[in-house]
Amino acid sequence: MPDAKKGVNIVAAEFAAGKLGLAYVVADGVGVFVSRDSGRTWEKSATFPARNAHRMAVHPSKPETLWVCTGPEVKPGESAHSPGGVFRSDDAGKTWVSITGDLPQE
Repeated sequence: MPDAKKGVNIVAAEFAAGKLGLAYVVADGVGVFVSRDSGRTWEKSATFPARNAHRMAVHPSKPETLWVCTGPEVKPGESAHSPGGVFRSDDAGKTWVSITGDLPQE
């Protein structure tokens, strides 16, 4: 969890339809967080492959399926920007797959 004294910029938040208590948050520069108790506690998605997440959508009838868009970022230990992308999780943020495919990566 990020340093509570600094706070984070929440750029997206959604409750999952049909799954009581399941909610998702995207924190700018940090990644994706999941709550299974209506936001009382949050767990960081340790497997999300980027920190620079911007947008999120949750499937309207499959509450454990979500998509997150990321922007370009400089990853720790690297000097060049890596391009953004689109990622999907089918298990409430436990694992992610890139679905960027052949979208332009400029």
